[in-house]
Amino acid sequence: MDERGMRQVDLVNKTGIERSIISAYVRGRYTPRDDRLQLLAQALNCDAMWLAGYDGVEEGDESAFLAKFRVMKAEDKKTIMALMNFFADSERRNNEGI
Repeated sequence: MDERGMRQVDLVNKTGIERSIISAYVRGRYTPRDDRLQLLAQALNCDAMWLAGYDGVEEGDESAFLAKFRVMKAEDKKTIMALMNFFADSERRNNEGI
């Protein structure tokens, strides 16, 4: 929040999440559900995975992924594509509130 120049009340206004809940997240008392994590990430203009404490994609990771993908067997590529579609669809559903 500090990096974005936002206060808790700003997050309340942008997300509709109660101030007491935002405060509990900030203090580490609670962890946001996926739907609220998405709202917070959108309000803060950041990646939800990063906000949840996971490392984001590092520079060069996409190139390394493509290089590895190119040398995989066709069957393994199908599996990877199915997983990517699953996660992309899941992300889309979260963003659309489905």
